[in-house]
Amino acid sequence: MSLNSSSNSGISCSYVTCFYGETATIKVSWMSKNPGRRFFGCRRYGNNGCNLFDWIDKEKTIQEEMKQIFYCQIRHITVQKEDWRAVAKGVKDLNNRLLKGIERERKKIEEIQRKYEHCKKLLKCARNRMYLLVFLLVVSVLCNLFN
Repeated sequence: MSLNSSSNSGISCSYVTCFYGETATIKVSWMSKNPGRRFFGCRRYGNNGCNLFDWIDKEKTIQEEMKQIFYCQIRHITVQKEDWRAVAKGVKDLNNRLLKGIERERKKIEEIQRKYEHCKKLLKCARNRMYLLVFLLVVSVLCNLFN
């Protein structure tokens, strides 16, 4: 591998040639370990024994490390987002079950209130009948005393 430079109208350009003398192309890594990192690679990589691979930046720059941290944070946020969706669904399901339970209990309370009102009416009716029976008993006793 060799690094060559040329200048044309004041603009300098560097390029890398492989072991076969071909110009290497600049490629971008999108692997999770090196996202967005540029490297030189031969078009024949893996074929005919040419294994040219060389990072353009020999060490990661702060920008690339920030990029990697950024991608990791995005993955982390995505996982958290899914976790929160699951929690929200669980809360919604629990809320629905609680609302149904409250509705069942409200109906039971209404039924008990209806029965209570019915019992009050029956008690009032029974009390009135008892007063009537006591009155008739007193009248009967009085009639027997004066006859």
